[in-house]
Amino acid sequence: MLTITIIFTGMLLLMHSALSITASANRAKYEVDFGDGGNQKMHKAMRAQGNFIEYVPIILIAMGISEYLGAPGWLIWSCGWVLIVSRISHAAFMLGFAGKPGRLVGAGLSFCSHSSWASICLVAAQGCWPSSPNAKNGSAPWHMIHILRN
Repeated sequence: MLTITIIFTGMLLLMHSALSITASANRAKYEVDFGDGGNQKMHKAMRAQGNFIEYVPIILIAMGISEYLGAPGWLIWSCGWVLIVSRISHAAFMLGFAGKPGRLVGAGLSFCSHSSWASICLVAAQGCWPSSPNAKNGSAPWHMIHILRN
């Protein structure tokens, strides 16, 4: 079972709910039916939610694949928390709760998260985690490094 991925999916769904409620509340407050109505706060609320939707689903897919293929739990937890912090930082900036550093942290950690999950998936697909369904006898991530050095 993909327990870690399920936990992060739940946390991120709560975060998405908060962003959706914020966007909907702004629509009601500023009487905007479609688009942003030229309102900067409405635009930022829409982009906070939109940016979340652009990044999170693909990362959750990668997280689930990595967990299924036997990536270590500590690695999935660590990268999952990086994703959570990146999304909170970015949303805080977009909604006016944090200055430019919030956006820089959010964007930077998002790119790190994407790159990390891509690497984890590629390593997991090679059957390099001992608990992987694809694992070859005696394989480990160090096996790949040894091959690359020779």
